[in-house]
This record gives sequence, structure tokens and C-alpha cells, in this order.
Amino acid sequence: MSSAIKLPFKQINGSGIPTIFLHGFLGSHKNFTRMTRDINKQLGLTTLALDLRNHGSTIKTPTQMNYSLMALDLQNFIKEQNLQKVNLIGYSMGAKIAMLVNLGNPNLVQNLVCLDNAPIVNDIGPDFPRYIEAMKQFNHWAHDVLEKSNIDIREREWKLMGIRHMKHLVQDDAMALYLFDNFIYDKAQKTIESKVPLDYIDSNWFKMLGSWPEQSLDKQINNRVLFIKAADSQYINKEAEAKIQSIFPNHGDKIVNVISGGHDEVLVSHYKTTLELITNFLSEK
Repeated sequence: MSSAIKLPFKQINGSGIPTIFLHGFLGSHKNFTRMTRDINKQLGLTTLALDLRNHGSTIKTPTQMNYSLMALDLQNFIKEQNLQKVNLIGYSMGAKIAMLVNLGNPNLVQNLVCLDNAPIVNDIGPDFPRYIEAMKQFNHWAHDVLEKSNIDIREREWKLMGIRHMKHLVQDDAMALYLFDNFIYDKAQKTIESKVPLDYIDSNWFKMLGSWPEQSLDKQINNRVLFIKAADSQYINKEAEAKIQSIFPNHGDKIVNVISGGHDEVLVSHYKTTLELITNFLSEK
């Protein structure tokens, strides 16, 4: 039987209900660096940004990857930290993990914030497979460049060169930075290492990302919840809104069309709007 793994995290001390941040696929705790600082400053809350299973600096378990296990990891983290009540804020993959933990532990979660994902089975679309292919191409290119280099490549020089190549591969500046952050450069050894197990990420992983555990389909939770939707994203559609209403009957009109863009823009182009919605929600009594 698979067991929980330890989740590395970055904490900013404050008071009130500890607020835990859960990143999306191919992300890390760094994706919430700005928001954890802002929420701590504005609301005074203790914030904890986590690295989730098979991401960031976690121990890699590439053959053990599903939402139930990731929810177990989070529950174990909360227990280890001796937290009696928490706020959960999850983006994309992190939103589904947050929902699962809330459904399994309704008295543990005070406020739930889900950024552009819903408790349904959905098709993740062609973007993530394309990004993984780009990362694999980048990995081969990087190893080739470093092996053939006869001089030391400074870290700053490597970063500029690497980001430029990633932009060429994905043709999207913001996404290039997001994907590039998954690679660690060791100047002394002249090596590059991926923070995610690229060789194991295949169609089964993509199917898992769009899944939703069957045992959670009929549950209902009455605590406070905020869903934030990207208007052009497929992750919160009409079916999803109906399912949210059935599982979280007290969420009311909390589905919000934040931006005219897509899934990737919730925490980037429209960060200020997203932050304002979250801080207002957490401030409500």
C-alpha cells in the first residue's frame, strides 16, 4: 500500500487560520511566492506554500501519482504541522487536491478557494502533452550544450540561454518561464536535472490530471468556498458549475469569470484581480 510522502514548504509566520497554497501541474511552491507574501501582509495570516508529490524538491515517486495519494500527502502534512483548522487555496491540479481533502475532512477546512478547476472528470486538452514534449526536447538540448561546452557557463548566462531556447520551443513567454523553472543547473558538474520525472510522464499521467475519484461523487460539503474561473478555460464549464452547486450547495454565486483569457493567466496576467477576490473572500465573516 502506498504511503504519504513529506511535502517541502515555505512558511511566512502570522496569526489566524493558517492558509495553505497548492500549485498546479509542473509548478512548485514558487508559483505562490508573491501571493503568500501579499496575503500575509494584507490579512496577517500564516501562509504555507507546498511542493506537491513529484514536483519541486519532493522525493520522486513517478509510479505513484494520483489525486487520492496527493490528498493523503496533504492530510499528513496538516497532521505533522499540528494544524487544527486551515484555509486551502489550490490552483488547477492543486484545486482538486484541496477539494478532496475538504470532502474527506469537512471540519478541517475553514475556507476553500479553487482556482480554475472543478470536481469533475475533464479532458485536459492538448497543451500539457505539448509542454511535456517541449520539456523533453529542452532536456536533450541542454545536455548536448553542456557536454559540448569547453568553458564554464555562468548561472546567469545559462538562465538567459535556457529561457531563450524554451521560448523558441513553446512560443509563449510566460509559459516558457514556468517550464524553465522545472530545471536545476549545476554549474560545477555541468549538468541539468528536471524537478519532475519527465521519463515517466505519459498518457496515464494526463488521464490522471483530468480524473476525479468516484468515491467523492456523492458527497456534500457546507463550508465556505470560492471558485475562480478563467472565462476562456474549459475546466469550469456548465457541467462543472452544476456539480459544484450539488457538492457545495452554499457557494451561491461564487463562480467568478475573472479574465477574458485562459487557464494559465489566473495567476499571471490577472494576478491583482485574483488576489483581490481571494483577500475579500477570506476577510468575510
